[in-house]
Amino acid sequence: AYSNSLFGETAIMVGFRGFASWKDGQFLGTRIGLAVIFAVIMASFWAGSQNDSHGLMTQASLLFIAVGAAVFTTSVYVPTLIEERPVFLRERHDACYRVLSYVLQKIIIEGVTGIGAVLIFCPIVYWSCNLQDHIYSYIFFNLTLWTLNFAAVMLTLAVASASPN
Repeated sequence: AYSNSLFGETAIMVGFRGFASWKDGQFLGTRIGLAVIFAVIMASFWAGSQNDSHGLMTQASLLFIAVGAAVFTTSVYVPTLIEERPVFLRERHDACYRVLSYVLQKIIIEGVTGIGAVLIFCPIVYWSCNLQDHIYSYIFFNLTLWTLNFAAVMLTLAVASASPN
């Protein structure tokens, strides 16, 4: 006996929780701020890489660290999910929304925020480190890092939701 449809609940929750999250400094700092910090660090280490054999090994290490940075930064999301758990349980028991609506709004909010992080991280790293000068390679780099980041966020949220306090 829910008063709204699944998509209505999801839209309401994205509208309220999403915009509240995107105004929160801690939320943006852990998602966007860490991307900027890692981009600047990586650009300072790998800036001006050459396209010779040594440069290719250097660029391979850059790509490895880019994947690691995208994955390991998601561990800072766990405390916020654990903080949200009592509110989620109370609202769930009051039949405010379905569990699927909550999951969908988390997916949407984290996915959109990940797009912002990738759009800040990728130009700094890609162009300062002399990766290939083709726009299609740059777009592929963006899409790959967003996909990795999104998968890591979903895995982190799944593990955190199953873990005890």
